[in-house]
Amino acid sequence: AAEALGLSRSAFYRRLEKYGL
Repeated sequence: AAEALGLSRSAFYRRLEKYGL
C-alpha cells in the first residue's frame, strides 16, 4: 500500500511539472 501511494505521489508531481503548476 505504501509503495502504491509513493508511486501515485511521483506520478502526481510529474503531472504538476508537466502542466507547469
